[in-house]
Amino acid sequence: MPRQKDARPRRQPNQENEPDSGHASSSTYQSAAAARPRRSFSEDQRSSSGATRSGAGVSRRSRSEERRPRTQIRALREIAHLQRSTNLLIPKLPFARLIREVLMSYNDHALRVTPEALMALQESAELYIVQLMEDAYRCTIHRNRVTLMPKDINLALYIRERW
Repeated sequence: MPRQKDARPRRQPNQENEPDSGHASSSTYQSAAAARPRRSFSEDQRSSSGATRSGAGVSRRSRSEERRPRTQIRALREIAHLQRSTNLLIPKLPFARLIREVLMSYNDHALRVTPEALMALQESAELYIVQLMEDAYRCTIHRNRVTLMPKDINLALYIRERW
């Protein structure tokens, strides 16, 4: 019958005091884990992983803080996508209904509007709104804020009237 390999790690003879004898003591065997060099962590790695000696002074991030960059990245991607595209942002049918409603308020009977005129009105309206939002957001940044507020839009409108 062929000889099977022993599952135990190989024996290392004690070179200082003990000659190589037929049997080995338990101190002469090295386990696989002991043979591998130990990893040493730097202080930065310990603090980032949350494993500190005292356990105090390091706060773990909450789930909302971990997810926030993903939503910011998604918003930035959406902004970049919308800036690259040239198609209209407002749906055509609701905008056409709005234009017809405004025309009805000025005239008693229904007026007809060509699709080219509706397209020109919609493009100019979207351009006006986008530029107004850009100016309003500049006002927001000037006030050292990130959130756009109605007072920023009012200020942008006021500056447009004056200049």
